[in-house]
Amino acid sequence: MLLKNVKVLRPKTTKIQKRNGIGYVYQVIGKSYKKDKKYTVENRKLIGKMIDEEWMVPNEYFEQYYPDVCVEQETPEFSDTLRIGCFLVVQKIFRDL
Repeated sequence: MLLKNVKVLRPKTTKIQKRNGIGYVYQVIGKSYKKDKKYTVENRKLIGKMIDEEWMVPNEYFEQYYPDVCVEQETPEFSDTLRIGCFLVVQKIFRDL
């Protein structure tokens, strides 16, 4: 589940895998060697989805691997009517008091 209205810079230690034109960000959590095939396989965990070349939208596992990364939350989008409505209500309450 992606976090809504949140974006962070993609950590440099992560890997990107593209599927259907969408970049998914993975954190490598370990490696295992296959003796019979004679190669190493990375164990990865999905931690987000790319927005552009440097920003990503994290999911719930992002905080587990990067607890100290600053999460930049976008302000929710309201229409101008809703913004002025809240202002007028507060202004009327102050006038009445």
